[in-house]
Amino acid sequence: TNSTINNLLFNYHYINITSSPPISVHFEIHSLNRSLAYLFIYKFDQTPQLNSSINLIDGWTIFCPFNLTNDDTYRYFINNQQTPGHQSLIFGIRELNLTEINNYCLNSSSINTSLPITDEPYDFTSNYELRLYTSGCYYLDDNNNWKADGLIVSIRWLKKNKEYLIFI
Repeated sequence: TNSTINNLLFNYHYINITSSPPISVHFEIHSLNRSLAYLFIYKFDQTPQLNSSINLIDGWTIFCPFNLTNDDTYRYFINNQQTPGHQSLIFGIRELNLTEINNYCLNSSSINTSLPITDEPYDFTSNYELRLYTSGCYYLDDNNNWKADGLIVSIRWLKKNKEYLIFI
């Protein structure tokens, strides 16, 4: 079935995001091979699926070597406005093959905004390290309850190798 095929296409990870007030989620992926590129997909509350016959994802990005920070880490962020009402976040990672790297990472004159879709099982050629963490911005209301009403956690990238959290 397509579900079986899809399970071979990505390496999946699960995060419990049940929280009140809501949280933001930070992803850091450290590739042990700087020349590799990755497709990152995610879906709230169920496993994301992406192949030639199904596109069931909530978001995606491509990590290309020129996106690496000085510490060889790819970073992705989901803010606290996207997580309320959800129980989990499941994300998948797969290496891009050489053709996809050429099409999505090396040909900078034409930025490709389409998803690299394949039905071929992934084959990781190198390991990666994964760091996940959550953050939030809260205040105590008059009844001593933690609230996040109107507070948004966002990231501003001021330098290539530094991450700054800004609470709005």
